[in-house]
Order: sequence, then structure tokens, then C-alpha cells
Amino acid sequence: MVLHMVFVHMIEIDNSISEEWKNPEEGYNSDMEDDEDFETTRFGMGAIDRIIYSVGDKEVLPMLSEAIKELLKNSDWRYQYTAIMALSQIGEYMEDPSHISSII
Repeated sequence: MVLHMVFVHMIEIDNSISEEWKNPEEGYNSDMEDDEDFETTRFGMGAIDRIIYSVGDKEVLPMLSEAIKELLKNSDWRYQYTAIMALSQIGEYMEDPSHISSII
């Protein structure tokens, strides 16, 4: 339930995207720090990290894997973006990448 709420929050970003967002400059972009949508994404990624750290990766990663698979099925780019950002967050906890091979 909490994971679902985190993903719902992460998906609630502006549906329209700028050309600059589609084609970012190489390297670090400090403009992202002021972007409200990025703040929403960063909050969600932090929440995922805290849930994994608090509950344990062995318990949470299977639930996250299923949730990410569902997000990837949706044709709305915001769902897929959320799934990719969640994957990037859980990558820190993956000792064996085969655990997420079915998602990738």
C-alpha cells in the first residue's frame, strides 16, 4: 500500500514536456534542482530507498519488482519514467542483477 502511494505520487508530474527535457545537454544540469517535477521524483526515490532500508531488501524487492512490471505495461510515459527511476534506486541494493532480469 505504501509503495503504491509512492508510485502514485511519482506519476503525478506534468504530462507536457519541453524540448529541453527531451534533449538534455550532456553532463550535470543544475536547472533540474529547481524543477518541481524532479522534486516529486526525488521524493519518491528517497521514499523507496527508506522503505528498502527500513524493511529490508529481501522483503521489499519482490514487491517493487511486481510494481515496476505493472508500471512498464502502461503506455503513459510518466509510468515508464517512474519505473525507470525506481529501478535506478533499487540498483543500489542489487548484489545479483539476475533478481531484476525479468523486469529488464
